[in-house]
Amino acid sequence: MKSGWDILIIEDDALLARAYKMVLSNEGYAAQHCPDGESALALLQQQTPDIIFLDMNLPDISGCEVLHVLQADRRFDHTQIILSTGDHRIRPEQYGGTMALFKPVSYDALIGAVQSVTESRLQKC
Repeated sequence: MKSGWDILIIEDDALLARAYKMVLSNEGYAAQHCPDGESALALLQQQTPDIIFLDMNLPDISGCEVLHVLQADRRFDHTQIILSTGDHRIRPEQYGGTMALFKPVSYDALIGAVQSVTESRLQKC
């Protein structure tokens, strides 16, 4: 496993979340999954992941609302937040995300996103 990188997937589509976890696992990463905003916020009270894949269209609390909570909490200042959406009009800079992945997400795009944020973070150390 590529240790040292805590990844959280906040995604209501169970098949997509499972695919994300499988792809990340194939590349040596471990990830946790929360199926909605409420469970994610509960988990995030206990943990501070390095990378969060955040679905912008969650059923209970919108991805936007989750993002606002994260941005208001200094514990997440160094967390890389990758927005996940089917809406190609969304730009990460509008919301303060690190980058956006547009659904459907390819294997290469998912791994490329993780590698991009991990390499960027290592360069800042």
